[in-house]
Amino acid sequence: QFGKTLKGMTYLNFSDDDYDLTTEANKDKDSTEAGLGVEMKFLPKTWGFARYHHGEMDFDGSGINGATDADYDWDRVNFGVKWDATAKINGEINLGWKWEDYDNSTDASGSSYKDEETFISSTAVTYKMSKATTLSAGLSADFDQSGDGDGNENTETITYNVGIDQRIMRGLNLTAGLSIGNK
Repeated sequence: QFGKTLKGMTYLNFSDDDYDLTTEANKDKDSTEAGLGVEMKFLPKTWGFARYHHGEMDFDGSGINGATDADYDWDRVNFGVKWDATAKINGEINLGWKWEDYDNSTDASGSSYKDEETFISSTAVTYKMSKATTLSAGLSADFDQSGDGDGNENTETITYNVGIDQRIMRGLNLTAGLSIGNK
């Protein structure tokens, strides 16, 4: 944090999808994303932000041919506003643009991969019911590789989520959530 009105942030996200069934092994993948962000306070409880992320998807299951797999890199830029966490109700509106660049030109069946550019967005709201209980809800829209590691299926994804965070005792919280999407 730089003073009371400017913050800098770094991000690191990683996910690893490993399927147990041999017939699903071509969907095994790792995703790594790193980014930088800056936030600036422009109203008493409101911050504007800009974020940049770079990531890569690596399909690594058995039977995947590295010369035709669906590995790709992406870059995304997001801008938006968020309400300060000191408020009882806080949230974020996030709008951006995402670029996907495939490592290979064709998939295993000879179909061409198509690099994509698309609008992305998300919104999230949290409500602090009490000192110990917080409710949350969100909605996001994105564009992702939806097939297996040797195909070029893409889909727009819409995800809805709700959650609750309950402090049980100091240092111990119980968190539950539900996400529903079309992916």
